[in-house]
Amino acid sequence: MFDKFLKPFICFSIFLFEFPFNGIAKPDYRVSLGLGVFSYAYKYEKSYETISFYNHHPMSIDELKSKPFTYNAHYECTLGRHFGVGVCLGYDNLRVDRSFVTPVGYYYSGEYNVTGSGEYKTYIFFVMPETTFYYFKRKIVAMYGKLAAGIRFDIEKGEADMYRPHMKVTESNKSRKFCMQVDPICLEIGGAYWRGFAECGLGAEGMGQMGIKYTFKKKGGND
Repeated sequence: MFDKFLKPFICFSIFLFEFPFNGIAKPDYRVSLGLGVFSYAYKYEKSYETISFYNHHPMSIDELKSKPFTYNAHYECTLGRHFGVGVCLGYDNLRVDRSFVTPVGYYYSGEYNVTGSGEYKTYIFFVMPETTFYYFKRKIVAMYGKLAAGIRFDIEKGEADMYRPHMKVTESNKSRKFCMQVDPICLEIGGAYWRGFAECGLGAEGMGQMGIKYTFKKKGGND
């Protein structure tokens, strides 16, 4: 199943780096760094946070301890005034503390199938080809939408004590998953080289993202 994602990704990557040299448009090359918030992975795990009842008294279970941030790097070839292609490399992580204790023993929620208390971490790396459509461009401001899809690599690690501190069991797992990002409302403001940007949408990068962009201008190019 992984090959179904890998082959299109390789083909798109070849197109991404070859088309600007052979296409009819003169591209601008851009790199950017962004900080995202509330990624799909974070929201999915957060949805398992529950309210437990003991003797009819509600008890909140707050197991997700990681911050809701993602860290993203982007490369883009802007072709003409309305279209761009690129790629995103991103990092996300989840830290879940399965040590909540009720008066009758341990309580567990979430997608992890664990049998003891402990801390579980998931390190998430993703790579996604991106397409960008600019609604309009001006000298100091531009508005655009973005669509990306690619592969997510998860590395899960955890240590459960199996109800006894001297009986620790280390758990580890690796997996690959499909991921995507849809940002219909995006804005960038700045000069010819440096710009700040803000993006709003859903997906692996987050519900919102802010950062900075740098454009490598060619001699004689237009803003």
